Amino acid sequence: MSGRVGDLSPRQKEALAKFRENVQDVLPTLPNPDDYFLLRWLRARSFDLQKSEAMLRKHVEVRKQKDIDNIMSWQPPEPPNRTWSRPRCGTASCFCGSAPARPKR
Repeated sequence: MSGRVGDLSPRQKEALAKFRENVQDVLPTLPNPDDYFLLRWLRARSFDLQKSEAMLRKHVEVRKQKDIDNIMSWQPPEPPNRTWSRPRCGTASCFCGSAPARPKR
């Protein structure tokens, strides 16, 4: 069996049901906690419930730390002032006197 929705072995179906029960407390915080979503975590850890649960909980923790649910409301900072002093030697500042001499042929 492939481990995908509609193609689960009895052992995989049991693992999915147990996994859903184990992570019931974090499911409301997830954007789309359906069978497709949960099976991604189970397949990633070869249907090992403990490893899958740990990975999903870490995912939820990182989403909270990075405030992923509010990323669309983020505003970028103001652009830097264009009047900051810069080298004005006529060439790019990274090439001012730093180019090696060409070898003679």
